[in-house]
Amino acid sequence: MTTTKSAKLTDAEAEAAIASFQRIISYPTVSSTAPSTGAYEECAEFLLSELKSVPCLEGIGILDESPPRCPVVVAQWKGVHEDWPVLILNSHYDVVPAAPEDWTVHPFQAIRKDGKIYGRGAQDMKCVCEFREFGLAAMKCTWQVPL
Repeated sequence: MTTTKSAKLTDAEAEAAIASFQRIISYPTVSSTAPSTGAYEECAEFLLSELKSVPCLEGIGILDESPPRCPVVVAQWKGVHEDWPVLILNSHYDVVPAAPEDWTVHPFQAIRKDGKIYGRGAQDMKCVCEFREFGLAAMKCTWQVPL
């Protein structure tokens, strides 16, 4: 069994991660309207810029086969054994509609209150988009996956 050392963000890195998380929540990527409003493209551009800051990732871009105005963001972290199977990590940044009058906070303002962040997509699924990136950064891209 391989023992791994826990990675920890500095206070500045943690605040940057929180700010980035709040930013992705602020994009109103509602599945029924985002293709026509441009919110998907804006959010995808943000994700691309964030992923480009992670040194172990390559092939960062938009999948050629993406549906019109619905970009699929992709990146690759090559392992040390290119003949090993591929592991795909998948998430999404679209959300279901959220009427502001039904919320105690605005769903796309990513309110930070009492140590929590409130907003549409905070739990499903924008959090996964962001936490993978900051997890890789915290590990300094040195973590090896024993398959």
